[in-house]
Parts: sequence; C-alpha cells; structure tokens
Amino acid sequence: MGLPRVVFSVSASADLIEWSPPQLLYDPFTSGLPHLQNAFYPTLIDPSAPDAGDDNYETVGRNVTLLYVQNTPNFFNDGRYVVGVNFTIDS
Repeated sequence: MGLPRVVFSVSASADLIEWSPPQLLYDPFTSGLPHLQNAFYPTLIDPSAPDAGDDNYETVGRNVTLLYVQNTPNFFNDGRYVVGVNFTIDS
C-alpha cells in the first residue's frame, strides 16, 4: 500500500455555500514530472487582488499563481520548499 494519490482540483463559489463540481487543475502523476508527487497544500493567489480592493486575497481572476509546498527527497535534512507557478485560467 503506497501513499494516496493526491491531485490539485479547483471549485468555484459566489456565496461559499453552493460550489461547482471539482475540476482537475494539476495531476502530478500524469504530468511527466514525478518529483512533483511530493507536492502538498495547493492554493491559488491572484497577485492583482489588492488592486481590485481585495486585501485578503479571497478572490482570484484569470491570472493566478498556484502556490504549493514540495517536500524534498531527503525531507529531514533538506526540508521543503514553497513553489509558485503563474498561469492563466482559460475557462
């Protein structure tokens, strides 16, 4: 029995009560980048949110940064990293 398969998914809500079905955002197991299988705690941040009056980064637009924590292969000696990837949401 191995580790659970973790993928990054995203849902949307206008009222934080009703949510859209999860949509796959990123699957490290099919990305061809096996080292990203040690990635955890994904979050989307919109760098322009404060310009739109959202000082707490509670909303995202089309241009976002995916932040996640990546464990290193030798976690106890090397620790982990916070990684940011910029991209545009198409739909």
